[in-house]
Amino acid sequence: MKHNGTSTLAAALKGFLGNYLPHQRAYSLHTILSYRDSLKLLLQYAAGKRRRVSELALTDLNTTTITAFLDHIEAKRGNKAATRNIRLSAIHSFFEYVGSEHPNISTKLSAF
Repeated sequence: MKHNGTSTLAAALKGFLGNYLPHQRAYSLHTILSYRDSLKLLLQYAAGKRRRVSELALTDLNTTTITAFLDHIEAKRGNKAATRNIRLSAIHSFFEYVGSEHPNISTKLSAF
């Protein structure tokens, strides 16, 4: 089945949060919810005010966007470095998953 970028992002998020973290990595519910919240904040930031989160594709989550997001949560939301690092850890874990499950897409993404 051929996926466009938007459906690939949705499938990757579903697989990451619904299968990979709880079943393959055996993460606690608390950790899964933390990762979910981190990715939700990233997606909302990446979508901005001009489009819906459902319109995002994996390629929209590039190095520039992620770096700007991390700066945003520290400067505008008042998060400390520890919170920023938790968010970054969730993002890294998600992209490691994407790289293993969707290698054809991951080659199009910038290394972060």
